[in-house]
Amino acid sequence: MFLYPWQELEDQNSDRTLLNYFTLGRAIFNGLEQIVRWHFGEFSQIDRFLDFACGYGRLTRFLIQALSPEKIWVSDIYREAVEFQAAYFGVQGFHSASQPENYHLNQTFDCILAGSFFSHMPERTFTPWMQTLYELLTPGGILIFSVLGEEILPAHVSMPSTGILFSSDTSESQSLDKEDYGTTYVTEAFVRRVVEQVSQGQASVVKIPRGMCHYQDFYVISPSYLQGAQTLNFHHQPEGYLDSCTVDLTGTIHLRGWAVDFNPQGQIEQVEIWSQGQQMTQTHPTEPRPDLREHFGNPNLPLDAGWSCIISLKRLSPEAIVLIRIVNTAGLASIIAAMPIKTLMARQRILNELSRSQNNVQQTQAQLSATHEKLAYLQGHLDHAQQTLEQSRHKLLTTEQRLGATQAQLLATEAALAQTQNQVQAMASSKFWKLRTKWFKLRRAMGLSDNEPI
Repeated sequence: MFLYPWQELEDQNSDRTLLNYFTLGRAIFNGLEQIVRWHFGEFSQIDRFLDFACGYGRLTRFLIQALSPEKIWVSDIYREAVEFQAAYFGVQGFHSASQPENYHLNQTFDCILAGSFFSHMPERTFTPWMQTLYELLTPGGILIFSVLGEEILPAHVSMPSTGILFSSDTSESQSLDKEDYGTTYVTEAFVRRVVEQVSQGQASVVKIPRGMCHYQDFYVISPSYLQGAQTLNFHHQPEGYLDSCTVDLTGTIHLRGWAVDFNPQGQIEQVEIWSQGQQMTQTHPTEPRPDLREHFGNPNLPLDAGWSCIISLKRLSPEAIVLIRIVNTAGLASIIAAMPIKTLMARQRILNELSRSQNNVQQTQAQLSATHEKLAYLQGHLDHAQQTLEQSRHKLLTTEQRLGATQAQLLATEAALAQTQNQVQAMASSKFWKLRTKWFKLRRAMGLSDNEPI
C-alpha cells in the first residue's frame, strides 16, 4: 500500500506517499470509529478485534490509540508485515493463507475489519473467505468489509449478470498470483446473496456507500440485529489538494488549492496552514472551481471550492515544515500537504516542468495528428493513383491482346493472299491458260468481244 501509490505519483515523492499512506489510514480509522460507536457505544466494549489483511499497520497505528494492543489481532498474507506490527505495535499477529480452507484461527472476535480485501478477491474465493471470517464472529460481533461497487466501474466496462467482475490485469501486489489477487467490482445484490448464503439467511446487513475513504463501499454484517443505517449518520472526511506553491520577490509564499466536503449539507469549515506547531493562518474556499464537479462526477458539489492564501517566508526557514489541514463541519479533518518549504518549492518546479512537458506532449500530439491527417490525405491520393495506374495497365493489356489478335489475322490474310497469288501464277503458266489467252486475242483481232458468240 506504499509502493503502488508512490509509483502513481508524477514526481514519485516519498514524503507525499507517506502523507497519503497515513491520511488513508486515518480516514479508515475515522470510518471504523463511527461504526464502532454506532454499534458498541465505545471501543472499550470490544474485547477482541481482528484487522484482517492488515498490511504494515496503516490502520493499527491509529487503532492502538483507541484500543489496547492486547485486544488487537492482525493477520496478513505477508509474514513480514505481521511480524513488523507485532514488534512495533505490541499486537497479536497471525499469518494468513492464500486459500481460505488453509486459514485456521482458533479465536472469535467482537469486531473484524477486512478493508480493501474483498475488492481483490476472485469469485471462486470471495464467498469462502466471507464464510471463514463470518464464522470468526462472536454472537454480537460485526464484520466490516469494503468492496468496489459497480458505480465506479469504468464507463466502457459492463457488469456481468453474476454481479461480480474480477480482473487479473490490474493488481496492487507485485508478488501475489494475479489470479488470486486482482481487482474486483461487485453489485449490492451479489454481496447480499453471499451474506445470505454464508449466514443461512440469519445475518443483518447494513451498507455504507463509499464509506471507506469515499471510494469503496463499507458493509457491516452481524449474526445479531443491526440498527438501521439511518441511525449511523455516517460522515466522510473532507478532500482537498495543494495545486501550487510559489514565492514572489518580496519573500511571500502563495498557496493555492481546493477543498470539498461530500457530506449532505456539509461544507468546509476552514483551511488551516500550520508550521512549527503554530497555526500561521487560515482561510475558506471562495474561488470558483467548476472543474471539480466534472472531476468527481458530482454536479452538486459547491462551485466555490478553490482557496488561496499567503504566508511570509521571513517567518520561516527553508527547512520549516508547512502543514495544510482542512476541516469540515462534521469536525473531521484531512491533512492535504505536509513538507518542508524547500520541498514545496521543488515540487512546484517539478509540477511546472511536468506542465511544460505535458504542453509539449500535447503540441507534439497535435502535430502528429496533423501529420497523420496529411498522411491519410496523401495516402488517399496514392491509392487513387495506384487504382488509376492499375486500370491503365488493364486497358494496355487488353489493347495488347487485341493488337496481337489483329496481327495474327493480318498474318493469316497475307498468307491467304500469297497463296492466291501463287495459284494465279500457276494458272497463268498452264497450257490451257496460254491457249485461252491466244483465243481471246484472236477474237479481238476479228473485231469480236470476249463474250460475243461467233
